[in-house]
Amino acid sequence: MGVEGRQDALYGADELGEDTELSPEQLTQIKAAIRQERDTITVRVRLTYDPDRRYRLTLDTPDGPVTSEPLTRTADAGPTARQMVQAAYGDRPAVSYLTSEVPPWLSEKQPVVILAQDADEDSEMREESFGWVGGFVDGGVYVYDVGDFGEGAGIYAPEHLDDRRELTAEQLTRIAESKREILKRTEEESA
Repeated sequence: MGVEGRQDALYGADELGEDTELSPEQLTQIKAAIRQERDTITVRVRLTYDPDRRYRLTLDTPDGPVTSEPLTRTADAGPTARQMVQAAYGDRPAVSYLTSEVPPWLSEKQPVVILAQDADEDSEMREESFGWVGGFVDGGVYVYDVGDFGEGAGIYAPEHLDDRRELTAEQLTRIAESKREILKRTEEESA
Protein backbone atom coordinates (compact mmCIF):
# COMPACT_ATOMS: atom_id res chain seq x y z
CA MET A 1 0.00 0.00 0.00
CA GLY A 2 1.43 3.41 -0.97
CA VAL A 3 1.53 6.51 1.16
CA GLU A 4 -1.72 7.77 -0.35
CA GLY A 5 -3.49 4.53 0.56
CA ARG A 6 -2.15 4.72 4.10
CA GLN A 7 -3.42 8.28 4.48
CA ASP A 8 -6.81 7.31 3.07
CA ALA A 9 -7.10 4.37 5.47
CA LEU A 10 -6.12 6.45 8.49
CA TYR A 11 -8.39 9.31 7.44
CA GLY A 12 -11.27 6.92 7.02
CA ALA A 13 -10.67 5.52 10.49
CA ASP A 14 -10.73 9.00 12.01
CA GLU A 15 -14.00 9.85 10.29
CA LEU A 16 -15.89 6.75 11.45
CA GLY A 17 -18.32 7.12 14.30
CA GLU A 18 -18.17 5.02 17.45
CA ASP A 19 -21.18 2.95 16.37
CA THR A 20 -19.75 2.09 12.96
CA GLU A 21 -18.89 -1.54 12.44
CA LEU A 22 -15.89 -2.28 10.30
CA SER A 23 -15.54 -5.25 8.03
CA PRO A 24 -12.58 -7.59 8.59
CA GLU A 25 -11.02 -6.22 5.37
CA GLN A 26 -11.31 -2.65 6.62
CA LEU A 27 -9.76 -3.58 9.96
CA THR A 28 -6.90 -5.36 8.20
CA GLN A 29 -6.32 -2.36 5.95
CA ILE A 30 -6.28 0.06 8.90
CA LYS A 31 -3.90 -2.14 10.91
CA ALA A 32 -1.56 -2.44 7.91
CA ALA A 33 -1.64 1.33 7.41
CA ILE A 34 -0.79 1.96 11.05
CA ARG A 35 2.03 -0.60 10.94
CA GLN A 36 3.49 0.99 7.79
CA GLU A 37 3.11 4.46 9.29
CA ARG A 38 5.32 3.37 12.20
CA ASP A 39 7.90 1.86 9.83
CA THR A 40 8.08 4.86 7.48
CA ILE A 41 10.99 7.25 7.93
CA THR A 42 10.90 10.92 7.06
CA VAL A 43 13.91 12.20 5.15
CA ARG A 44 14.76 15.91 5.06
CA VAL A 45 15.70 17.37 1.68
CA ARG A 46 17.05 20.94 1.66
CA LEU A 47 16.30 23.38 -1.14
CA THR A 48 19.09 25.94 -1.59
CA TYR A 49 19.76 28.64 -4.15
CA ASP A 50 22.69 29.03 -6.53
CA PRO A 51 24.08 32.53 -7.31
CA ASP A 52 22.36 32.33 -10.73
CA ARG A 53 18.99 31.92 -8.93
CA ARG A 54 18.55 28.28 -9.82
CA TYR A 55 17.69 25.72 -7.15
CA ARG A 56 19.39 22.61 -5.88
CA LEU A 57 18.19 19.91 -3.57
CA THR A 58 20.51 18.26 -1.07
CA LEU A 59 19.77 14.99 0.68
CA ASP A 60 21.97 13.67 3.48
CA THR A 61 22.32 9.90 3.09
CA PRO A 62 24.26 7.38 5.17
CA ASP A 63 26.89 7.50 2.37
CA GLY A 64 27.14 11.31 2.40
CA PRO A 65 25.21 14.22 0.89
CA VAL A 66 23.65 13.92 -2.56
CA THR A 67 22.93 17.11 -4.51
CA SER A 68 20.60 17.42 -7.48
CA GLU A 69 21.31 19.07 -10.79
CA PRO A 70 20.19 22.72 -10.95
CA LEU A 71 16.42 23.27 -11.20
CA THR A 72 14.74 26.35 -12.63
CA ARG A 73 11.24 25.82 -11.21
CA THR A 74 10.32 25.21 -7.59
CA ALA A 75 7.46 23.06 -8.89
CA ASP A 76 10.12 20.48 -9.83
CA ALA A 77 11.41 20.29 -6.23
CA GLY A 78 8.78 17.84 -4.92
CA PRO A 79 9.11 15.23 -7.68
CA THR A 80 12.90 15.54 -7.65
CA ALA A 81 13.01 15.14 -3.85
CA ARG A 82 10.87 11.99 -4.08
CA GLN A 83 13.17 10.57 -6.77
CA MET A 84 16.26 11.30 -4.67
CA VAL A 85 14.75 9.64 -1.59
CA GLN A 86 13.67 6.62 -3.64
CA ALA A 87 17.16 6.29 -5.13
CA ALA A 88 18.82 6.59 -1.70
CA TYR A 89 16.46 4.37 0.31
CA GLY A 90 15.13 1.96 -2.31
CA ASP A 91 12.17 -0.12 -1.15
CA ARG A 92 12.40 1.08 2.45
CA PRO A 93 9.29 3.15 3.24
CA ALA A 94 10.51 6.74 3.26
CA VAL A 95 8.90 10.08 2.52
CA SER A 96 10.66 13.34 1.73
CA TYR A 97 10.27 16.45 3.86
CA LEU A 98 11.35 19.51 1.89
CA THR A 99 12.83 22.52 3.69
CA SER A 100 13.81 25.75 2.01
CA GLU A 101 16.00 28.72 2.76
CA VAL A 102 14.83 32.25 2.05
CA PRO A 103 15.84 33.36 -1.47
CA PRO A 104 18.89 35.56 -0.79
CA TRP A 105 17.88 38.14 -3.41
CA LEU A 106 14.49 38.86 -1.78
CA SER A 107 13.76 40.59 1.52
CA GLU A 108 10.67 41.63 3.44
CA LYS A 109 8.97 44.85 2.24
CA GLN A 110 10.88 44.71 -1.05
CA PRO A 111 8.92 45.87 -4.16
CA VAL A 112 8.52 43.18 -6.84
CA VAL A 113 6.83 42.59 -10.17
CA ILE A 114 4.60 39.52 -10.15
CA LEU A 115 5.26 37.81 -13.45
CA ALA A 116 2.52 36.45 -15.67
CA GLN A 117 2.10 32.72 -15.23
CA ASP A 118 1.45 30.34 -18.09
CA ALA A 119 -1.93 28.66 -18.01
CA ASP A 120 -1.61 25.04 -16.96
CA GLU A 121 -3.36 22.62 -14.66
CA ASP A 122 -1.96 24.24 -11.51
CA SER A 123 -2.43 27.93 -12.22
CA GLU A 124 -4.64 30.36 -14.01
CA MET A 125 -3.40 32.71 -16.72
CA ARG A 126 -2.84 36.14 -15.25
CA GLU A 127 -1.35 39.43 -16.31
CA GLU A 128 1.71 40.90 -14.66
CA SER A 129 1.12 42.86 -11.50
CA PHE A 130 3.26 44.41 -8.78
CA GLY A 131 3.44 44.47 -5.02
CA TRP A 132 5.74 43.98 -2.06
CA VAL A 133 7.14 41.05 -0.12
CA GLY A 134 5.29 40.44 3.13
CA GLY A 135 7.24 37.37 4.25
CA PHE A 136 8.27 33.83 3.41
CA VAL A 137 6.23 30.64 3.76
CA ASP A 138 7.46 27.06 3.12
CA GLY A 139 9.64 27.96 0.14
CA GLY A 140 7.11 30.46 -1.21
CA VAL A 141 7.06 34.23 -1.01
CA TYR A 142 4.04 35.96 0.54
CA VAL A 143 3.37 39.04 -1.58
CA TYR A 144 0.86 41.86 -1.12
CA ASP A 145 -0.41 42.47 -4.66
CA VAL A 146 -1.33 46.13 -5.19
CA GLY A 147 -1.49 46.05 -8.99
CA ASP A 148 -4.29 46.98 -11.35
CA PHE A 149 -6.30 43.81 -10.70
CA GLY A 150 -7.33 44.67 -7.17
CA GLU A 151 -5.48 44.47 -3.91
CA GLY A 152 -4.89 41.10 -2.34
CA ALA A 153 -2.16 38.78 -1.26
CA GLY A 154 -0.79 35.49 -2.42
CA ILE A 155 2.07 33.06 -2.13
CA TYR A 156 4.33 32.90 -5.18
CA ALA A 157 7.31 30.84 -6.20
CA PRO A 158 10.46 32.99 -6.24
CA GLU A 159 10.80 32.48 -9.99
CA HIS A 160 7.43 34.22 -10.49
CA LEU A 161 8.77 37.44 -8.99
CA ASP A 162 11.02 39.99 -10.67
CA ASP A 163 12.94 42.15 -8.22
CA ARG A 164 15.22 43.70 -10.85
CA ARG A 165 12.66 45.60 -12.91
CA GLU A 166 12.24 49.26 -12.06
CA LEU A 167 8.76 50.32 -11.04
CA THR A 168 7.17 53.65 -11.92
CA ALA A 169 6.80 56.43 -9.35
CA GLU A 170 3.04 55.76 -9.29
CA GLN A 171 3.57 52.06 -8.61
CA LEU A 172 6.07 52.80 -5.82
CA THR A 173 3.58 55.25 -4.27
CA ARG A 174 0.84 52.58 -4.30
CA ILE A 175 3.24 50.12 -2.66
CA ALA A 176 4.16 52.67 0.05
CA GLU A 177 0.45 53.35 0.72
CA SER A 178 -0.25 49.62 0.95
CA LYS A 179 2.60 49.10 3.41
CA ARG A 180 1.34 51.93 5.63
CA GLU A 181 -2.22 50.55 5.54
CA ILE A 182 -1.17 46.95 6.30
CA LEU A 183 1.21 47.99 9.08
CA LYS A 184 -1.44 50.28 10.62
CA ARG A 185 -4.03 47.49 10.50
CA THR A 186 -1.55 45.06 12.07
CA GLU A 187 -0.79 47.48 14.92
CA GLU A 188 -4.53 48.04 15.56
CA GLU A 189 -5.21 44.30 15.66
CA SER A 190 -2.36 43.63 18.07
CA ALA A 191 -3.39 46.45 20.44
